[in-house]
Amino acid sequence: MSPPPEPTIRALAEVMTPSLQGDDEKLARVYSNFLYFFGDLPDDSRQKLNLFVRVVGGWSRLRTGRALADVPVDRREQLCRSLAEAPIGKLQAGFTGLRSLILMATYSEPMMWDAIGYSGPTVEEA
Repeated sequence: MSPPPEPTIRALAEVMTPSLQGDDEKLARVYSNFLYFFGDLPDDSRQKLNLFVRVVGGWSRLRTGRALADVPVDRREQLCRSLAEAPIGKLQAGFTGLRSLILMATYSEPMMWDAIGYSGPTVEEA
């Protein structure tokens, strides 16, 4: 099974973490981390996540006429908010799960730690 498309995940990451906007190096690392976490999910979870990413892409095309990655960031924020606050529980749950995975991929990246005031792991090596 192929992973969700990179442009869509990067576009969502820019909305969820504004400091990533326009930073291709960090966005590439976030997508790489996303693939790592995605690969560890059970098959049925990966299938559901892939389906939900297609729903997000379809939602963008329906509302704006464009792929999510081609929509300005402020409009992407509105699209994400509409999914997060949707009256349909499965849309809310799907968005919450996808957002969690993207944020894990973002904040597990050492390049992001300074931006959030994290000095790194406190566990000493043995």
